[in-house]
Amino acid sequence: MQRSIARLCITAILVAVTAPVLAGETYDLTPKFEQGKKQYIEESSKVSQNVAELPMANRSFDTVEGVIETITKADTDGTTMSLKYDRQRLDLTVMGQKQSYDSDNDAAGSPMIKPIFKPMLGKEFTLKLDKDRNPVSVTGIDEIRADVEKSAGGNPMTAQLGQQIAANLTEESVKQEWGKGRMMFVPDKPVAVGDTWTKNDTRNDGPIGTIETKTTYKLKEVKDMDVRGKTRKTAVITYESEMSPGKDNPAGGATLKSGTRKGTIHFDLNTRRVFAGKYEGTLDLEAQGPGGQVLNVSVTIDAERTCMSVQERGKLRGEEKKEAA
Repeated sequence: MQRSIARLCITAILVAVTAPVLAGETYDLTPKFEQGKKQYIEESSKVSQNVAELPMANRSFDTVEGVIETITKADTDGTTMSLKYDRQRLDLTVMGQKQSYDSDNDAAGSPMIKPIFKPMLGKEFTLKLDKDRNPVSVTGIDEIRADVEKSAGGNPMTAQLGQQIAANLTEESVKQEWGKGRMMFVPDKPVAVGDTWTKNDTRNDGPIGTIETKTTYKLKEVKDMDVRGKTRKTAVITYESEMSPGKDNPAGGATLKSGTRKGTIHFDLNTRRVFAGKYEGTLDLEAQGPGGQVLNVSVTIDAERTCMSVQERGKLRGEEKKEAA
């Protein structure tokens, strides 16, 4: 679960049930994709930005993004999936002023934010992975980005926010967020409870530039978990990441000084898919303010992801609309 700073699931209610695990037993944590399978994936995050030298630049984001994933092809050559935007929510607070939009209650949306997210709803893009689960191509995202930029262009404040959102609607960001980032946890071989493994990654995070990440994963335990009334045999994977600035960073942009991330992944050993995860992280940045003033920026992130059937998503949407009415 590796996302860009500004991106993010509702909290799944997970109740652990003790189950015996054989000592030394190993588990295959390689994801399995089945052609025709669909699921709803929702990510939520709370992001807080604080600037010590410029309090007026402090802001917070509370976001939700939901997509419907359909596996359109899965064979020995690789996997192709379509991802359709199904929900967008943003609560943005700047200088004490809050602007909100939730596509599940579209009528109440902020006129500043609504033009940015509404063009994304129902639109889909396609991601292709090779046989080793590496992302190789993306189609459809450029058209979605163009729709967002066009819709957000009427109001200066909307246009500014729209540009920030559109910056994440690129082939590179999709490959990272929905391809490489989701597969990063996969070990090179089956692992036993207590085993650890390390992965290194280099990614571009827009205005921050290149970020080098070293992540250590651990298979903490295997147990049965009750998830919305269904029992799942679950591999609980924990991880800790350290982030440092890469070599390729844009002139005049914010510079990463250091970053950390700590989280948990829940992997269903029967379906061989991740069904939930969460993490918290921090970023310490240095940026240039008015007149070249050095600004020290701290960012905290608290994020979750959950997956459910499309039918479960439909029930959730119906309940929310009923409550909103």
